[in-house]
Amino acid sequence: MCSSDLFRCGLLSRGTRRGRRGFDRLAGAAQVIDIQKAIALIDKHEGFRAHWYHDTRGFVTIGYGTNLDAAGAIGHCKAAGLDWSALRAGQLITEDQARRLMEEAAQHAVHVALVIVVGLDEMPENVQLVVVDMVYNLGSAGFLEFHDMIAALGRRDWKAAAAAMKASAWYGQVQTRADDDIALMLAAA
Repeated sequence: MCSSDLFRCGLLSRGTRRGRRGFDRLAGAAQVIDIQKAIALIDKHEGFRAHWYHDTRGFVTIGYGTNLDAAGAIGHCKAAGLDWSALRAGQLITEDQARRLMEEAAQHAVHVALVIVVGLDEMPENVQLVVVDMVYNLGSAGFLEFHDMIAALGRRDWKAAAAAMKASAWYGQVQTRADDDIALMLAAA
């Protein structure tokens, strides 16, 4: 992802405090989060479905929880060699295709997580994995609603971050995933 994608997605504004130096740091930091561990966690939580379905929030989803209604879905599909329109029309997806799509979306989630949570690259691995898993699941806009959690992460208060996760509507929607992510967050405490 290039810096212009972050502006286009609305994650950063032209007047952001990060400026160009923030992007330089971001480019190097993206290697810190273990993408294979993040993908394994996402895989565990999402499972595989060959045909599109409506997720708990009503979004059209396919494969390993890839939201086909998300703003970047067409680009993710294209990058994975898939036809977004055909998938929306009911074309089945193979596990290999779904894995490519998940890997593309997971990489995007890593970049978004590093932008949203300042210093994430310096936090414990469990915390990094939880944030990436949540960004993958909720999207950037959904994750940005976790004001108390993001503030707790900034203070390095893993117990308060876990409490904010448990107090959310998200917890009731994906309780097994949420319990797993909360346990990972508390393990960092």
